Amino acid sequence: MTAAWLEENKPAAGKAGGECSESVLCDTGLCCGTMTKEGATTAETGSFCADATSLKWANVFEENFTHVCTGLNAMKIGSSIAAAAVAAYYM
Repeated sequence: MTAAWLEENKPAAGKAGGECSESVLCDTGLCCGTMTKEGATTAETGSFCADATSLKWANVFEENFTHVCTGLNAMKIGSSIAAAAVAAYYM
């Protein structure tokens, strides 16, 4: 029952605990990466947003997760900056 409720009430994409990808960036202060539930040996499937400083996240049931940033946001931001620099050069 808990798993079903969590699936139906998961955080919005880009928010803490929500999914992220190359096209869905995390909010400021968060980073995109993998999460592993405390006590588990394998990471959750997918990429999720979590605090970029503490590298931790807890759901509403106080299940704690550790986070490893994968750099998806950094790559996307870097690409955007590079594209803006090229556009400015040719203007």
